[in-house]
Amino acid sequence: MRMVNYLAMSVLAVLAMSAPAILAEPVPDRASGVWSRGNCGDDGLTFLVNSNSAILIITSESREATMAVGTAEWADGAIVLTLDDKDDEWNLPLEDLQRCESLPGITPILFAESFTIFGRRDELVAACGGESGITARCIGRAFDLVDITGDGRLSKAEISRVVRAAGFFIGYGMVVENSESVFVPVGKLYLAQVVAAALGPFVAANLIDSYDYGGDGFVSLAELMQDRSFEYDLQGALAGGASGMAPETFDDVMKSVTGILWLLK
Repeated sequence: MRMVNYLAMSVLAVLAMSAPAILAEPVPDRASGVWSRGNCGDDGLTFLVNSNSAILIITSESREATMAVGTAEWADGAIVLTLDDKDDEWNLPLEDLQRCESLPGITPILFAESFTIFGRRDELVAACGGESGITARCIGRAFDLVDITGDGRLSKAEISRVVRAAGFFIGYGMVVENSESVFVPVGKLYLAQVVAAALGPFVAANLIDSYDYGGDGFVSLAELMQDRSFEYDLQGALAGGASGMAPETFDDVMKSVTGILWLLK
């Protein structure tokens, strides 16, 4: 897939993760946010939902919390969640749900960056024009989302942050692909975050080296928008970042990553 830059690809990993081709009716703004099928903080189902996607978490005292990513739609005053298997559908009338401040346990801490971008998915979808591809407006909106300091340029730390955020969704897809269930233990998803955190700084350094025409150690929106022939996908960008490592550093990182990926199976 030809991409203008890896920054947009990382952010758009959130957009592509669970977007259905057609929805009967999107979830209205008043129904977006975190909901629980019981009391907030109790064991059971809690989920974070935007206009057409949801992150679900099921907690219980007897086993580790599990999470899933699915699609969401609105029907007759109810949020309808559909997971990977079309037979696995949750019809949840809003009147039977409890609005909560956050997802339960330590998940808001472990995946804070991923949840922040997911929570702003709707504005990214609007800016990126759905399935029409990556446009200047799309890249600009993604840039604003990543530019935490608001100084009009991206640092290595800010780029690493979006790599970690995408790591949650990439890791979820990896695990589900080799699993019989769409619900993944939180521990496995955290390990995927560790992989992204390990490679994130190297990906960020590679992006800055490629686009920092001014030589100030940062990347501006103008620099990102310049016509380049780079072709990045998620794996290719990680490989490009890794190529800049010293041999001994690369060896240490790959040993860690290989072990973690083995645990994710």
